[in-house]
Amino acid sequence: MDVDQASLDRVENKLAKQSAILAGLGATLWSIPSLVLWYCVYSYFPQFSTMMLIANGIIIGFAVRFHGKGLSVLFSIIALITHTWVTYVALSLNIVINGTTWGIILFGCYAVGAGASIFLARISIPFEDHRAHSFIDRNKGKLNNTKFYNKWFFVLPFLITALGGTSFLTAIGLMFFAEVEKARHEQYIESRVADKEIDITPKALELLTTKNILLYAYAYQKGLLFDANGRASQQFVKSGYKAKMLLKFLIEQRDNARAKFILGHLTNDAAGKLLVQEAAEQGDQYAHVYSLIDYGCNIDHEKAKSLLSNLQNLARSHYIKEEIESVLYVGFPAICDFDNESEFLLSHIINYKE
Repeated sequence: MDVDQASLDRVENKLAKQSAILAGLGATLWSIPSLVLWYCVYSYFPQFSTMMLIANGIIIGFAVRFHGKGLSVLFSIIALITHTWVTYVALSLNIVINGTTWGIILFGCYAVGAGASIFLARISIPFEDHRAHSFIDRNKGKLNNTKFYNKWFFVLPFLITALGGTSFLTAIGLMFFAEVEKARHEQYIESRVADKEIDITPKALELLTTKNILLYAYAYQKGLLFDANGRASQQFVKSGYKAKMLLKFLIEQRDNARAKFILGHLTNDAAGKLLVQEAAEQGDQYAHVYSLIDYGCNIDHEKAKSLLSNLQNLARSHYIKEEIESVLYVGFPAICDFDNESEFLLSHIINYKE
C-alpha cells in the first residue's frame, strides 16, 4: 500500500499519545463534578434534572476524549461505563426524577447521553490519514494500544474500582451536605417564626383587639397563625404557656367570656368547668353548648338533647348550629366517649365578634 510517510507519522504520533488509563482516571475524576452539578440542578431547578442524563454523557465523553486522546473502541467503552455508573448513583440519590416522568422519556434521555459519551470519547482521524491508520492497524506490533496501560483487562477493573470509591465518597459528601442544608433551612424557618412572636406584657396587649389576641392564643397553642378570616396561615412558635397567658389577660383585664370558655375548656378540671359556666352565664354560645354536653354526659342526656335542639333553633352563628348538629347526630352515649375535652378549635375564635 502506497502511504505517505508524513501521514504515517501523524497517525503514529496520535497513537503514541493515547492512554486508556488516563482516560479512565479522567472519567472517574470528572464524575465527581458531574454528580455535584446534578445535585445542584435537582435542588434548584428540579424540572431540568432529567436533562442531566444527557448532560452527564456529554461531560464524560469530553473528559475521556481530553484525557485519553484515544482512537480505539476501548475509550468509548470507558465513557459508556462511566456514564452508566454516574446515572446509577444519581438514581440511588434520588436526584433524577422530579414528580411524574414517563419511563420512555428517562430511557430516551439516558440513551442520548450514552450515545453522546460514546461518540465524544474518541478523537477522529482526518480523512487524508485514514489509509495510514488502516496500514498501521494491520501491523499490531506497532499499535500503541498493545502497551499494558492500554489493555482492557487492566483498564476496566481499574475504572470500576476507581468509580466505586469516588462515587461512594461523593454520595456520602452530598448526603452530608443535604443534611447540613436541611438543618440550616429549619433554623432559618425557626428564626423567621420567632420574629413573628408578640410582646405578651399587659401594656403591649392593651394595643391589640380581643380578636387579635385570640388569634395569637390559637397560634401559640397550635403553631399556626391564621388571618382574621381563618384562611391564610403561617408557621408560628408553639407555647401552651403563652397561649394561656393571653387568655388570662383577656379574662382579668377585659372579662371576656370567650377567653373564659377556651381556657376552661383547655384546663378541663374543676376550676376550668367553673370558667366555662361563667362564660355560659355571660352569654357565650360555645360555653353554653359545652355546658349542655357536660350536663348530658353526667346527668340527663335526654333533657340535654332537648335543650340543644332549642338552642340550635335560636342560634344565629352557623358554627354553633353545625356544632350542635354534630352532637345530636352522633348522640350522647357516643359523644361522651370522645376524648376531645381539651381541643382548641379554630372555629372557637374565627366567628368571634367583639
